[in-house]
Amino acid sequence: MVKSFVSRINSSIDSLLRCAMKILLVEQYSSNCQRELALRKLTKENCKFNPCLNGGTCIPGKVSCVCTPGWMGRYCHRHCRNVYKSCERWALEDKCEQVRTQTNFFDINCAVSCHQCIPDPKHILSNIPVPPTLEPLQFMVGRWYSVASKGFRYPTDMYLNSYEELLDIVPAEVPMFGTPSFNFTSICRSGNDTRVVRGFLTLRANSSPIEVAVLSSSNEGLTMVELGTMSGHIVTLNISYMQVHPSLDSSILPLGATRRFRRNGQFLEMIVAKLFPHNKITQYKKMFRKTQSYPL
Repeated sequence: MVKSFVSRINSSIDSLLRCAMKILLVEQYSSNCQRELALRKLTKENCKFNPCLNGGTCIPGKVSCVCTPGWMGRYCHRHCRNVYKSCERWALEDKCEQVRTQTNFFDINCAVSCHQCIPDPKHILSNIPVPPTLEPLQFMVGRWYSVASKGFRYPTDMYLNSYEELLDIVPAEVPMFGTPSFNFTSICRSGNDTRVVRGFLTLRANSSPIEVAVLSSSNEGLTMVELGTMSGHIVTLNISYMQVHPSLDSSILPLGATRRFRRNGQFLEMIVAKLFPHNKITQYKKMFRKTQSYPL
């Protein structure tokens, strides 16, 4: 029964979520234009402290370190690989050379096919890579676990006072066209009360400050769009849009809500503030412990 309900909800809002992503977010790639990832050139001051990893060399004036075989990325922090499955085809179409002076899209996303790095045959790569444009959100990526002693939850509270939450932010298959994203899942359990939220976490490339969005749907009958910004390693999100299924009691919903994610040592910290009628504000903090990592 619950699975059937979730299936209907997810199906009905799928087109809405995709529409919202197109409206709210800049396309990373289109058939006529590739959006580059803007990178500042390394300076003598940068190179004085040698930010390059894994044997890389820092050269002032370059946009990234010169990496040793097997590595790539601005600081040689990633294993050499192609990000898009279309890289071989694009290379055969001479995309690497034709548009190199206009965009760095192919060099950073198709580093192997565009001969920007040499892969290490001994290293086993992860099945799904993280696109370079999403790297600022890498600190949130992973499977996280938390136990709450009270029923405070985002966006609606649990029926009982204590519950456990599994937060899973996972690399997703990179689309050939459109904005890449992470899969975002939250599962809260307390007795027979189970709340499941599934959606996408993404950002707007080259925005300053970095603009972040979460688009999600839940088995409660909620469809939400959260928009916000990232400053340093702190992501702040506000509910910008909420669609409520008729079966849900809207009186339990906040008038507005904000949540902030940041790394706190080995933990992922989430601070929530919810506004209710008569200016009632509920605030709480949750600490998530990482149980699984997902590599670049």
